Amino acid sequence: MDRSAFKVFLKERPELIKAALVFNRLSGPPDFSADAALGAALSQRPRLWKLFPRDSSPGFWDFQSERRRLALVGPDETCALALRWGVAALAPRLARTVRAEEVLTLRREFGRELYEYALSRGLYHLGSLRDRLKVDPRLPLNREAAEGEGWRALSLCAHDWPDELRSHWLRRQGRDEVDSGCTPDEALVRQVWFRLKKILLTEVAPQWRPCFD
Repeated sequence: MDRSAFKVFLKERPELIKAALVFNRLSGPPDFSADAALGAALSQRPRLWKLFPRDSSPGFWDFQSERRRLALVGPDETCALALRWGVAALAPRLARTVRAEEVLTLRREFGRELYEYALSRGLYHLGSLRDRLKVDPRLPLNREAAEGEGWRALSLCAHDWPDELRSHWLRRQGRDEVDSGCTPDEALVRQVWFRLKKILLTEVAPQWRPCFD
């Protein structure tokens, strides 16, 4: 990130700058030797600069690419996002389950709030994407299957991240590599990201809204 971009981000998205600094601190202290202007810009802002140790490290993730900002979100919130996406993916099947005993089982499995989300907003959040994402109609209606569907979507949005960033993100989440099961064409990725971001910022973690476009 050059100095002018940093100044714009600092003015318009200070929360993003802080989150990026914290992320880089967790993944290793930054090396500003290749970008003296950025180092100087940071050094003039002690409240941000003090978040970092002063020794060097190979690289600094600046998160100018919006999809990469998903890596900033904490493990608990990311897990909740994956689960909610997966419930939305399974929502039509959940809505078709009407026998009282089966409904009670599903409410116990997913919890009242998540189950009611599936039958209301969750039915519409994915729309026609369910077909494009090839949601398996044989999946069991449980949390594990829903979370797996969510991680397929997350993996698709991270498909073109640098290997180092993606590996660090997966380690932080305590996850192994996940196959999205889809060909990551840009049109599909944009649609998935648009809906995933909406679910994140309206349903799961609205406090992250200042960090996204």
